[in-house]
Amino acid sequence: MDRGFTRFSASVARWTGSAWAFGAVSLIVLGWLLLGPVFHWSNHWQLVATTVTTIVTFLMVFVIQATQNRHSAAMQLKLDELISASENASEHLIGADMLSQSEIEGHRDELHERHA
Repeated sequence: MDRGFTRFSASVARWTGSAWAFGAVSLIVLGWLLLGPVFHWSNHWQLVATTVTTIVTFLMVFVIQATQNRHSAAMQLKLDELISASENASEHLIGADMLSQSEIEGHRDELHERHA
């Protein structure tokens, strides 16, 4: 299931970030606006728009977060590989993404002191 969701979220993120998606959503909004007078700007007309918008936004939060998590993990892996391949690098920073905030700040301060 994880592999399927990864492919799904990557596909959705790619499509929703495209010019085609923006155009499609723009047409939907335009259609909704044009239907306003037909439905006499009723509460039902407004309710449909806000409900659909809320549901789509709620689902997109999870898709975007899954995509961002995967990209962050891949970037961290690449950085860890670069650290391990460098002869002069301090290997105690490999896996720094798993440290607490105070540990990260301590390492950052130490690094700044060494290079100041």
